[in-house]
Formats: sequence, structure tokens, C-alpha cells
Amino acid sequence: MMFWKKLFIIFLLFSTAFSISTLALSARTSPDLERNVDKLRVRVKVYYPKQRDFSHQTVICDPTTSDPTTFGTTGWYLPGNVGYRLNIASAPSSVRSNFQNIAASSFQTWSNASGDKVNFTLNGTTSNQRAKLDFVNTIVWGRTANSALAVTYTWYYSNTGQVADVDTVFNKRVAWAWTNPGTLDEESQCGSLNSFDVQNVLVHEIGHWMGLDDRYVGSEKDLTMYGSASPGELKKDGLATGDLLGIQTIYP
Repeated sequence: MMFWKKLFIIFLLFSTAFSISTLALSARTSPDLERNVDKLRVRVKVYYPKQRDFSHQTVICDPTTSDPTTFGTTGWYLPGNVGYRLNIASAPSSVRSNFQNIAASSFQTWSNASGDKVNFTLNGTTSNQRAKLDFVNTIVWGRTANSALAVTYTWYYSNTGQVADVDTVFNKRVAWAWTNPGTLDEESQCGSLNSFDVQNVLVHEIGHWMGLDDRYVGSEKDLTMYGSASPGELKKDGLATGDLLGIQTIYP
């Protein structure tokens, strides 16, 4: 009798734990997500400086000399309306007061390129300092592997290609600055040669949000999606022909 009583108690505890677990999952997810969560995949895009040892950076102002027409795609795409959050508190003091405007301008560059088929909305701030699958798109400053300037993590549904969550993490150990592109010709001039320009890097990273891949051929160095950057570089604030052609391919 005692054995069966113990067995019943164990069964009851197990059933209760299973129910709580199921309810917790239901509270965090939508029906669409529950049907497709097994289709989620993640890709990580790492953006490096042209020289990965920061202590031996060769300071070169590399102006635009060509207009490459090549591009690469990742296989994912954004829905028509995308919300995002910023961790303004994590941004370095050199750019913190301008961070919201920098982000808005960077997103608008890609929205324009898509013919407004993708539109971005600031949904407030976040305290996150790392990438995580929480279905909130974020831009933060935090830790990145090795000497990466920024890393973008993209979770997307493999059965449709639509992005579910995308986060960009800037390297907080790097010196950052911002030059307003409206104050000079960013195609032929550079900003601070002792730091990396936030907008120059962010426009590249949002290109990954949109579904464009890195390019590494030397003749493609003037593409926004070229896979490395130099201190003071500003030319990636705008898009080259290849970047535009890639977006038109993804969002026809």
C-alpha cells in the first residue's frame, strides 16, 4: 500500500511540473512561433577592422575610387515593419547623445534603398548588453570575440527565410566617434583617425539585417557591405550600386 501511495505522489508531482512548464512556454510564445520554433536558425556576422591588432593600426584615409556592382545575399529577409530597441546607456560617451539619431539615419538609408518595402520604428530602449533570442531587435555595446568591431546575430525561419530576431553588438573596447555626414563629403574625406565611425559601421551591420552578405574581394572595397573597415572611414554611410542592386534583388 505504501509503495502505491509513493508512486501516486511521484506521478502527481511530475504531472504538476509538466503543466507548469507547458504554461510557461505558452505564456512566452505565440501560436505561430510554436508551430515554427523548430525551423529557427541563427547566423553570426562578424565585422573586422582591416588590421585586427588595434595597437598597430595603420591610419589610412581610404576615399571612394569606384562603384562596384557586385553583392551577396544571406538567404533571409525582413518583414515590412521592423521595430528595434537601443541600449543608449551602454554607448560610449563620445557618441551617446547622438546614438538615437545615428541609428535612425542608418535605418533610413536602407529603408530608402528598399523603396520603403522595409520600414523601421524605434520601440524604446533596452538594458541588454548581449545578443539573445527574445524576439526583440536590439543594438547595444558589449563584449565581442577577439577584435571584432561589431557582430550581428540573425535568427530566421529556415522554411520561409523571414527574420525572427536580429541583434547587433558593438565592441565596447574600441574607440568610437561620429562625424555628421552632412558636414563633409564622406566619399572623399575621413573623420577622426583615432577611432571608428559608428554610423559607418552601423549601416554595414543593418545591411546584414536586410539580408546582404559580406564581400571581401579587393575591388569591392567601396561597397558598404565590404567586410572590413578602417579608422575614420565614412564612405559606408552611403550605399554603392552593388548594395542597391542586392536590396532590389531581396525586395523586388
